[in-house]
Amino acid sequence: MSLTAVVLTAAAVPVQAQQGLFSPVLYVNDRVITRYDLEQRKLFLEAINLASSNVEEQALDALTEDRLREFATLRAGIRLTDEAIADGMTEFAARASLTTDEFIAELSQAGVARETFVDFVSAGLAWRELVQARYVGRVEVLDTEVERAMDVPAQRAEQRVLMAELFLPTDPEFADAVAEILPQILEIRSFEEFSAAARQVSVAGTRDQGGRLDWLPISNLPDRIRDDIRNASPGTLVGPLTFPGAIAIFQVRAFETSRNIPTGQVHVEYARYLIPGGRSDAAMAEAARVQAGANYCPDLYGLVPNATEAQLDVSEALLPDLPAGVAMELAKLDVGEISTSLTEGGALMLLMLCQREMRGEEFPNADQMRTSMLNQRFERLAEIHLEEIRAEAEIRRP
Repeated sequence: MSLTAVVLTAAAVPVQAQQGLFSPVLYVNDRVITRYDLEQRKLFLEAINLASSNVEEQALDALTEDRLREFATLRAGIRLTDEAIADGMTEFAARASLTTDEFIAELSQAGVARETFVDFVSAGLAWRELVQARYVGRVEVLDTEVERAMDVPAQRAEQRVLMAELFLPTDPEFADAVAEILPQILEIRSFEEFSAAARQVSVAGTRDQGGRLDWLPISNLPDRIRDDIRNASPGTLVGPLTFPGAIAIFQVRAFETSRNIPTGQVHVEYARYLIPGGRSDAAMAEAARVQAGANYCPDLYGLVPNATEAQLDVSEALLPDLPAGVAMELAKLDVGEISTSLTEGGALMLLMLCQREMRGEEFPNADQMRTSMLNQRFERLAEIHLEEIRAEAEIRRP
């Protein structure tokens, strides 16, 4: 073989590899996702410790959404300045307590190119501008919503769900059998029938337990089923849902809310109205009148304008400092609710919970809570808008 032939043969290998690396794996409208893009996003997700067990699918989904966002932001005429992108990169790097240069150096050691980081940040920033321009002024959080969100149960409660699962295989050889049995499973309503079906046909590891799962925090469930599970009533089936290699059906069995509240940090504000006559018919009628007209503590002053300070007052204290009986009654109430279970000195005690919140540096104040709630609503609207864009898009493989 001549020297020229040897050189040409050696050069052909990296060229062919390069062509393969930049070959398209998906088209999103007029934009392409290459094998290089995909490999880079996988490395990036691994570098920032966000990679799932199926990182390739995760990376392709993320890139698809980025291309959809880019399409929408360009169509809206949004263009980022170099300064805005630099600020976004600084903000992202700061989450890891690094400067931008330090963060890029860490990424480089993991095989991630600087341009991959720039593209990731740019897509997110442009999308944020579009969402803000589209929805600012159309979204608000009411004071009453902030108060409810800052209530102790709202901050500290963890809702859990008890479920059973049944997984059917998606292998082609089982297709006919699954198509026949799936409608029968979806007709099941009793716990016993569902468990029997799981023992007979489920391919999940829980089949011997009739598909029964342990109590699960709802916040731990995947986004795609969390709301459906939360809104389901016991006995309801959720599904079928397609997962890798299986069709999943879940049966909701029960819900519970557990609370772990450090009482020394619970601050309570409550109104106390003493009605003469104890549990007499007149006193109970007065309590019913006030209860019917009061939604919030300030309403009480308008309903009983002639009450003395000794009869009607609003107090605040940390939970351990409350009288035991008052603390027990307030524990049963949500903000704005009333109790008339207690008496004091021959008078009926009407208690109304004005506010109950956590106090401490680790808990948000009202402004922080409002900002958090606004951001959550923006995120939800952004998700809906992205799904609309996806529905209109042309997404295809080569």
